[in-house]
Amino acid sequence: MSRTFGRNLEALRTQSGVTLVELAEVIGCHPSFLSHVERGRRLPPKYRAIMQMADVFEASREQRLQLWDAAIWTVAANGIEHLDGSGDPQVEAFLERMSQPEQLNAVRLAMY
Repeated sequence: MSRTFGRNLEALRTQSGVTLVELAEVIGCHPSFLSHVERGRRLPPKYRAIMQMADVFEASREQRLQLWDAAIWTVAANGIEHLDGSGDPQVEAFLERMSQPEQLNAVRLAMY
């Protein structure tokens, strides 16, 4: 999967045969918002909406984590508060993992 949330979202959506209109109805947004997210013109939605999308795609645990990781990296420059996943065990584990210097170095190396 790609590092960007939009590309991951589009891949999972098309692989699942779900249209933008169908997905937008599930999470309660306009299809154009999702189109902009897939193209990288808008930030990902909040955690709850991302997991609702993953439910629609019947995504595996690994796919969910990849989608969430991509969302975090997509909004990293804008502040992680945007995603509002506090209290969720998977989110807390990811944040803990990213707070460890050796993990951050591995991520930096993977980006180049």
